[in-house]
Amino acid sequence: MNPCLNLSVISEKFKKRITKLHVDAKSNPDKIERYCIFAISQLNNFLRAHLLSIRLGAVNSRNIALSYPVTYLSDDQIIDEFIHQGYPGKWKSGKVGTWSLKDEPAFHTTRVFLCIVSKLHPTNEPNIQTALIDSWKIDVLREARNYFAHRSIYTEKNAVAKSSQHYTVGAVRATEVLFQYDATIASTVLDDIHNYLLSFADDIS
Repeated sequence: MNPCLNLSVISEKFKKRITKLHVDAKSNPDKIERYCIFAISQLNNFLRAHLLSIRLGAVNSRNIALSYPVTYLSDDQIIDEFIHQGYPGKWKSGKVGTWSLKDEPAFHTTRVFLCIVSKLHPTNEPNIQTALIDSWKIDVLREARNYFAHRSIYTEKNAVAKSSQHYTVGAVRATEVLFQYDATIASTVLDDIHNYLLSFADDIS
């Protein structure tokens, strides 16, 4: 997902892509693995493009141009700052030259994303902070994704534990976590997380 001068454009692309994944997963439970892996990937791309777009002076949904208090003259320059704040150990390695995508921090990890935002101070920082109040939903999805990407007793335990920590659901296998129905919110875990991602994208754009 490329940065552009309108944050709503990026938001709509993100929502369209994950909605397609969501529809497929609901119609065919065998595609839940695909949803978890690609929804997290799309979220990572969306957040990266979002921050890069602000460097360009992109406008939000209210047509207000956003910026950083520091002027970054190129994507390479601000990406160096992303790594400095979100992946300090790698940044201190003394690398010379431009960074590759694999060097960049995991923007979809809310702790990392918030750290970057809190250090770079984009003008929509308050909106991002507010939108991430329920960011534990992203954490539930990320743990499910980690199970599918690295199947082990450890990743399954984490996926089930993270879901049970926040949702009123029974003890199940990691493959079934997102399909569990939580009567207290009248929704499945999958639908609740997906709806949050849609509203989150709107709230920060």
